[in-house]
Amino acid sequence: MGLFLILSINMTRKEIGQKARQYLQDAQILINGKRYEGAVYLLGYVLELSLKRAICKCLDWQEYPPEGKWDNYRTFKSHNLVVLLSLSRKEKMVRKTLFTEWSNVSQWDPGTLRYRSKKFPKNDTIILYRSVLNILKAL
Repeated sequence: MGLFLILSINMTRKEIGQKARQYLQDAQILINGKRYEGAVYLLGYVLELSLKRAICKCLDWQEYPPEGKWDNYRTFKSHNLVVLLSLSRKEKMVRKTLFTEWSNVSQWDPGTLRYRSKKFPKNDTIILYRSVLNILKAL
């Protein structure tokens, strides 16, 4: 199942958490293999999924979004980390306690990354990886 399909259907909170952990492991494998572009791409999805799981928790949803609700919750159908952070009700805490980490990850955009020709340096990828890990601990 590809990324697009996974994120365009309803998933339970448990499935979202499992998928985020799987992508985090995949990103680690890519970093170890010096495939930084793929790792960066997946790290953004790890954070996206984790924010969507946090949204489920704060709204007491068992799945994202509730069955048959895409038309009513179009704002929630987003890859924009800034929007998702706001919807998760964790924005104030993350921006206050993890400002540097959030600054490192908040510009992630799958559309831009997909067509990027410039390679990601190892150091930037490691910084992103550590930033994502710190934010995940706070979510």
